[in-house]
Amino acid sequence: MNTETPHALATDYLAQLDHESRRLPADQAGDLVADIREHLSSALTGGESEARVREVLDRLGSPRALVDEALENAPAPTPPTAPTPPPAPVAAPGVGPYVDRLEGAVQQARRPGVWGGFETAALICLIGAEIGAVLLPFAGIAWVAGLVLLGISQVWTTREKLIGYLFLATGFPLAVVTVVAGMLALPFTVVSSVGVSCSGVATTGSGTLDGLGDQSCGTTVDAGGVHLALYVLIAIAVGYLLVQIYTVWRLLRARHRAPEAA
Repeated sequence: MNTETPHALATDYLAQLDHESRRLPADQAGDLVADIREHLSSALTGGESEARVREVLDRLGSPRALVDEALENAPAPTPPTAPTPPPAPVAAPGVGPYVDRLEGAVQQARRPGVWGGFETAALICLIGAEIGAVLLPFAGIAWVAGLVLLGISQVWTTREKLIGYLFLATGFPLAVVTVVAGMLALPFTVVSSVGVSCSGVATTGSGTLDGLGDQSCGTTVDAGGVHLALYVLIAIAVGYLLVQIYTVWRLLRARHRAPEAA
């Protein structure tokens, strides 16, 4: 059975508890430390944030308070003349007096947050920054705010946050790059697509001679290459937009999940 906890805070807590429990009889101290260690190991799986771990430990109480409580609840010592009672059976891990308190703390820590202003503001900032990418630096400030709000949300899971960063938060920088690249490439595209064509005939008297006389010249535009590049960009943009719509739907779905879990 694994009795190690994956959090440094929990490890320090157990070390303090072991030190404080020296005020108890040896068997009672061992039972107390083993009970708390077992439940912390099962409650903290490694995915909780530092704030969640602190909340669990705070609700459980300080090591000194636990030992003081154990001393108060300890039976009075038996007078030397009285017969020694048989030793009490050792409670199995998970049946100690602190189980209810610890389970309540774990349930509270694992309870997801409720959809609120952070989540709504995160979506508004990220989508607004992408749509108004040309409105620098305001769009950039909104984009940074959206990234921060997305990361600190207590409603979205780690997987949902990752999807949001990959397919929604990348919209603003891609929009900026697209606008700048389009402005830089437009003159070169127009110049490379324009050509000059000339034709000419010469007339002498009543006859016609090729290669002599006036020439008429004009410009022609080869739009085939421009149209092909435009179609490719439109296809990529539509595909990325569909992925973004799915991402927004995935994040909005947490509105219905959080109140039920609470």
